[in-house]
Amino acid sequence: MNEYKDKYVDYLSDESKLQGYCDYIEFPTCEEEVVDLISNCSKEDITITVQGGRTGIVGGSVPQGGLLMNMSKMDKIIGIEGEILSVMPGVPLFAINEFVNREKKGYIFPVDSTEKTASIGGIFSTGARGPRNYHFGDSINYFKGIEVIDFSGVKHILSMKDEVNDYYKKEGREGIVTKLHIQLIKKFNHIWGIVFLFDSIKDIVGFSEDVKKSDIKNILSFEYISDSTIDLIQEFSTGMDKLKGVPTFDKGMHMIYTEIFSDNQDDIEMSAEMLMELAAEHHCDIEKALAVSTEDDLEKMANYRHAAAECCNMFIEHVKKIDEGITKLSTDISGITDICYFANLKTDIKYVIFGHLLDAHLHMNLLPQNYEEYMEAKEIIKNISVENYLKGATIFTEHGIGKIKQYIVDAINDSILTQNKEK
Repeated sequence: MNEYKDKYVDYLSDESKLQGYCDYIEFPTCEEEVVDLISNCSKEDITITVQGGRTGIVGGSVPQGGLLMNMSKMDKIIGIEGEILSVMPGVPLFAINEFVNREKKGYIFPVDSTEKTASIGGIFSTGARGPRNYHFGDSINYFKGIEVIDFSGVKHILSMKDEVNDYYKKEGREGIVTKLHIQLIKKFNHIWGIVFLFDSIKDIVGFSEDVKKSDIKNILSFEYISDSTIDLIQEFSTGMDKLKGVPTFDKGMHMIYTEIFSDNQDDIEMSAEMLMELAAEHHCDIEKALAVSTEDDLEKMANYRHAAAECCNMFIEHVKKIDEGITKLSTDISGITDICYFANLKTDIKYVIFGHLLDAHLHMNLLPQNYEEYMEAKEIIKNISVENYLKGATIFTEHGIGKIKQYIVDAINDSILTQNKEK
């Protein structure tokens, strides 16, 4: 096997900013090479870490010794049959979107992870979803079959949903996926995006609750971006070409960015009017609302939403120069019962919140300035996670556990044991 050399140093980290190490690194190009590598590692009792596009934020693809198997060279789009596209695991999402737009016009792959360089294998292994999950549902719905090599070197061809689900969100721990069959769907004729600005989290919550109770059934996504997140984007996004044309927003404002869809122009206009009325009832200045409908403008707003995560990464890269031990710290909790508490956390540590509001799936990113704040922030994330787990929330939704969040799993297990002893 190929021994690790310093020229591969970039492969020892992902967007979590956790730094790893390995003894060997390989870039298989086909299934046969994967089988050979598994066989060699089994004989020598060498651990394997599977790596995709290195866009993860929990350190799942960061090696801690052994073999690092990077899948980026298994990047072939195999073919399309009807509405099923067959791909290798190293194909990035943007390449799938480009292929479908070129070869299957009028169709899309509906899983819209905000990070378009994420590999399709990584999306499968973490359960990544994206903003349009609100309408389309979990990404598992669009994986119609996989081929996977288990760690005994045995190949499995799976097409039943329960079988595929055995490997979904498992972060490469159960086997190495070598082929995926993904479902395409027809595009909508019309998609509009609307930006609403509020100066109060209370109004944001009221607006979202009224939208949930309304007769508006054609919402594609409903994203919250906090005032502190907007400030962070405006601080770090200077020179980001993909944000050109996106206006700056007033300091202290919270944003809802929602997308609505229809095959009928009248229906989408009616939904837009209903949203405007509900927003106005919750003190939104409708004169400052922004509506977009072209593919270019919709992409700009998608880029703006992704800039929230990117700017958090840039912040952590900056503070790592102060202390190498600092990594990214964020929540991935869905089903939060008290959003106002979540958004008004009592701490002096800088933090930002953004995410999928209608299904109460928000990402809180704490941004420590030094190692002391970093350790305090880890404790905050742990306490929030345990507290919300005990209230019935899902703690690991679309990012995985990786190595960064294992301590949260341990804390949750300890809390369960304590509860059981008290009964």
